Amino acid sequence: MIQLSNLDDVKIIAGSSQIITEPDIPFNQESIDFLTALSSIIRKSKSSKEFSDLATFAFWCRKKNIMNYKNKYSHLSYRIGKGLIFHISPSNVPLNFGYSYIFGLLAGNSNIVRVPSKNFPQLDLLISHIKDILSQKKFSRLNSRTSFIKYNRLSNATDLISAQCDLRLIWGGDETINQIRKSQLPTKSTDITFSDRYSFALIDSDFFINQSVNDQEKLFENFYNDTYLMDQNACSSPHIVFWTGKNKSKAKDLFWKGLNSFIIKKDYLIEDIVAMEKHLELCKKAIDLDGKFNFVKYGNNIYLLSIEILPDNVDTLRGKCGFFYQYDLNNTSEISSFINTKFQTLTYYGFNKDSLARILIENNLMGVDRIVPIGRALDIDLVWDGYDMINCLSREISIL
Repeated sequence: MIQLSNLDDVKIIAGSSQIITEPDIPFNQESIDFLTALSSIIRKSKSSKEFSDLATFAFWCRKKNIMNYKNKYSHLSYRIGKGLIFHISPSNVPLNFGYSYIFGLLAGNSNIVRVPSKNFPQLDLLISHIKDILSQKKFSRLNSRTSFIKYNRLSNATDLISAQCDLRLIWGGDETINQIRKSQLPTKSTDITFSDRYSFALIDSDFFINQSVNDQEKLFENFYNDTYLMDQNACSSPHIVFWTGKNKSKAKDLFWKGLNSFIIKKDYLIEDIVAMEKHLELCKKAIDLDGKFNFVKYGNNIYLLSIEILPDNVDTLRGKCGFFYQYDLNNTSEISSFINTKFQTLTYYGFNKDSLARILIENNLMGVDRIVPIGRALDIDLVWDGYDMINCLSREISIL
């Protein structure tokens, strides 16, 4: 048992102050019932409906989806959780902590989750719903195996919890991960890290311009959801669009103008300070790229840099809040020349997903863990960054 109330500067915002570190089987009934109740209470809440990411979270953890996952893992006969998982979530993604918790929960573990210190209204709503459900008598055991906490960087809580956990899930930039790794783990414990990643989109220009107006507008909506909903802060949001085909110029003009019109319909609002930051980033990149680019601006909604020469590290071409890069490819296989371990998600439009996967495999590439259609970049899954979360967060008992 871990007594969290004895730790300096630790605020317990949901769950128990005394954590029982006993493992359970993956997809145990209590966990499924909890997620079913959580999904239901979120979807019934009027306040929660104001936040698309919270609605998506509720839809993902609904009973039907969880049972589909359980069926996929029905072959796990002799598997049990690792014990206690310590989750350290990123500061810039409001609900990442909730998904991380579900990973640990479904794998059969007790969980201590450090949530972002920033104030996000959807985070507060989710915590409130979790508290309501954990307070119910039928979830008393789960409550004793769960704690959501906050503490500042000067606290020694990371050291003390790390010294007693069986596995850490660390989400954040490289510097954050390296800092947390200074807190030692027990000798048998391990880390799973989700570091700074980079994602891109790939569009076939010929396929795009031959689609109906409705289908083109659907692409605008899907691209908007992949990027603007998280202001490109999600590791799976694309920063650069690569174009293939014979009609690149026509397709690019149609795409960005159409996206801008769609954004206006969505009433996307950008704060003045963010607009200033975008302009500053443009100035920096103008220097870095030595003038070898073409810049187009659609108000403050879209900043678009069309580059002539790819830098050695494409993953340095980053934007946010509607700052994008684009580059023309002669053929799809050219992506193999710049993909490195930083690359996470490839979103595509107009391609066969298997042919894209073959490019990665046949060229023995170390990067890209996800290939998904444009519009599904933010879809969470139990396989993330190449890790099968149920298998990685549980242990197999070998029976001979």
